[in-house]
Amino acid sequence: MRMCLSKIYEKSDAELNAVYRSILKGFSDYSNPNRHVEDLRKTERRWIAYRDAQCKAQYHLFEGATGGPIEELGCLIKMTDQRTAELKQVYLSARFPSIR
Repeated sequence: MRMCLSKIYEKSDAELNAVYRSILKGFSDYSNPNRHVEDLRKTERRWIAYRDAQCKAQYHLFEGATGGPIEELGCLIKMTDQRTAELKQVYLSARFPSIR
C-alpha cells in the first residue's frame, strides 16, 4: 500500500510542479515579473513547510505504528492535490489569461 501511495504522491507532486512552472513562465508578460515570481516562490516555500509539518503531525498520531507512513502519504497527496487546484483556480483562470 505504501508503494502505491508513493507513486500516487509522485504524480501529484509532478503535476503541482508543472502547474507552478507554467505560472512562473506566464509572469514574463507582466510589467514587473520578478516581483510576481518572488511572491509566488515565497508563498510556495511557506506552503511546502506547512504541508510537510501538517503531514508529519498526522504521521506522529500513530506513534511509530505501521499506519503512520500511510497516513502521512495520504495527507501529502490530499494537500498537494488541493494546492494544485488552488494554483489553477487563482493563476490559470480567466482572470489571468496571460498565464497558461
